[in-house]
Amino acid sequence: MVIFSQGLGLGGHCYYMALAAYFTAHGFLFLTYDATGTDNSEGQNCAGLEQGVIDLSRVIDYARNDPELSRYPLTLLGHSWGAYCVCAVLKLRPEIQAVAAVSGFNRPSRLFRHAFSDIAGGIFSLLVPYMRLIERFKFGSYADVTALEGFAAARAYTRQYLTEANAVLTEYGQTHTFDKKVGFAPDEEFLAGILEFYQSCLS
Repeated sequence: MVIFSQGLGLGGHCYYMALAAYFTAHGFLFLTYDATGTDNSEGQNCAGLEQGVIDLSRVIDYARNDPELSRYPLTLLGHSWGAYCVCAVLKLRPEIQAVAAVSGFNRPSRLFRHAFSDIAGGIFSLLVPYMRLIERFKFGSYADVTALEGFAAARAYTRQYLTEANAVLTEYGQTHTFDKKVGFAPDEEFLAGILEFYQSCLS
């Protein structure tokens, strides 16, 4: 079974129905959801990027506790924000067998610093410690959990894909191999590569 974690601001699960069609056509169950504050979910906004890790962990709980779904091995697929989530959740979820992450990032606070420093300049750097304090208060042990911490704790096979414009993970000490640089489009060759990866991990 593939559990899919969405990118931020792309319309929730509906945006990725081509993925669901592809994987189900090739014999996988495909479970996706709307993260907090997106599309049909509750909440006015996502509350913070770490909320995605919490949401994903709850979806994994749902799959593990469902009599039908619990019969299948779990694999994760994530795009952008979802790629961060599927990597970071590995720190908490040892039962995951394989993860494919597309255009992810390592640490939410560094992503914000990277994204907003050009806009706000040095002023933004002064706000980062306060943002971290707020995130720690809101998310507790989930605050600023990193993708690399997930990799370090993982028993799962992992594979990451980056777009040409996204090299955030490599900036912060990433040592895992990136197979190729691709855009996130559900074309046949790209999806076939992920499918082959999952099949090799589960065989």
